[in-house]
Amino acid sequence: MVRILFICSANICRSPMAEGFLRKAVTDRSGDTLVNSAGFLGSNSPPPPDACTVMRSYDIDVSQHRSVNISDIKPVEFDLILTMETEHIRRVVVFEQSLSLHKIYTLKEFVQRAQPYGPKKHNQNVDDWLKLINGHRKAIDLMAYDSGYDVADPYGKGIKAFESTAQELYELTSHVCNLLSI
Repeated sequence: MVRILFICSANICRSPMAEGFLRKAVTDRSGDTLVNSAGFLGSNSPPPPDACTVMRSYDIDVSQHRSVNISDIKPVEFDLILTMETEHIRRVVVFEQSLSLHKIYTLKEFVQRAQPYGPKKHNQNVDDWLKLINGHRKAIDLMAYDSGYDVADPYGKGIKAFESTAQELYELTSHVCNLLSI
């Protein structure tokens, strides 16, 4: 089983949308994967109506989702943590200092780093594959801000912003499924 955690700021828009896409793909493919999401702000908050509306167009219902604060979970228990922004990686690493860097990436960075290696082999250990993808990446590399690795936050920006973010998350999570062979 592969355990994947998506993280964004408040766990009401991007990370639950990504969780919904990946969970649906795993269900459709009968993959043995656990998918969750969390954030840094508050807890027990529902997604905004625009997120629910847009996700329904993909046949995914996120209306029952309630935000989970990262302090209520143990990130080290996940095999792969995918954040929506570079800043989120830094915050997770500060929160969970024992977390190995090869287990945490922005969603975009993960897809970009993993594609040259191709999908994980069926009999390949996830941790070993992630170490390969991580390459020579170091903690100091996380200090540089690269907005090219961020998924835009649609919160408060209207339905078009949610549609754009949903499309991007759909494409990225599809790549994650293929790369992890789930």
